[in-house]
Amino acid sequence: MKLYISYFYQIRFFTPDMVPISTALYDPKWYRFKAPYVDKRGVLNGYRMPIFNIPDDRWVRLEEQDLQCRRNCHMELPCAFMKTYKEYLDTLDFDTIMASLQDFEKQLNWDHEATFVLMVHEPKQCPCAERPMLQEWFREHGVELKEWEKTDDIHMG
Repeated sequence: MKLYISYFYQIRFFTPDMVPISTALYDPKWYRFKAPYVDKRGVLNGYRMPIFNIPDDRWVRLEEQDLQCRRNCHMELPCAFMKTYKEYLDTLDFDTIMASLQDFEKQLNWDHEATFVLMVHEPKQCPCAERPMLQEWFREHGVELKEWEKTDDIHMG
């Protein structure tokens, strides 16, 4: 299995060997349209990994911090949101998450390797988002979670 990270807008460029998997608390409406479903290009949509969503009790604190962030943001990263998100990620069992992805790939029963793309809302140019924390967490476990780029070399050939 190949593993990348990207944002929802990019799904329009995915190929049928790619499976977007939302890490977002709230997905775009079109993404969960009739989940899971295959779009007109043959790309599976609607899959989620809610394990990457911070539990509700932590969101209450984050909403308060977010309000302060918007009032006082000077882009001092990582901000309170990012720190809290990374603390949450550090409570997760990496091996269990990777095993669930491997099980998912087996269930697909494809004759080729799957490319899973973890989805976030913000584009890669936005430094204040879950992406850097997810990438750091995967890197700490020996996996480079690269940004998916629209190139031919990572698709089925």
